[in-house]
Amino acid sequence: MRQHRRTLSRAKQAHSAQQVCLRTMRTRWWHAAKRIAFYWPADGEVSLLPLLRESLRRGKQCYLPAIENKYLAFHEFRRGHTLKRNRYGIPEPWKTPACAVNQLDVIFMPLVAFDAQCNRLGMGAGFYDRTLAARTIRRNTMRIGIAHEFQKVAHLPIDPWDVPLHAVITDSRTYFASKI
Repeated sequence: MRQHRRTLSRAKQAHSAQQVCLRTMRTRWWHAAKRIAFYWPADGEVSLLPLLRESLRRGKQCYLPAIENKYLAFHEFRRGHTLKRNRYGIPEPWKTPACAVNQLDVIFMPLVAFDAQCNRLGMGAGFYDRTLAARTIRRNTMRIGIAHEFQKVAHLPIDPWDVPLHAVITDSRTYFASKI
């Protein structure tokens, strides 16, 4: 899946980003959200940067993850903020206020693969699962996976520490979890 993501043309990447962002902007939970956690795209992940810019334009508070030990902290991001590369080469904010996870309205998460039940396979380091499991998350905090449609698989095994998603948005469809 990761190799396939990396080989997508710029045009296909841009099209996927546009479709995912448009699909997201049609949801009532995005309109209602005041504090949204995004991610900086890497390794062929669908870019939410157009949605991040639109969210900032509409006055929403936007956050990006930063690795702190084995967890993620979501730091505020505004236009012009300085980003530094973490140990994986992914830009993350620094010297900006962090938002407690339980104060976020929406958390967007990249993934490597997902299934129709909205189970998520991440990159393997466990940062999102560890962060979300270790902190009290409000039931109404939307956890949304973002992917290309080809990343859907028939079934993913679930481990006890996996934090379920509410939905997965792809370039061609939105999947909703029935178990949450």
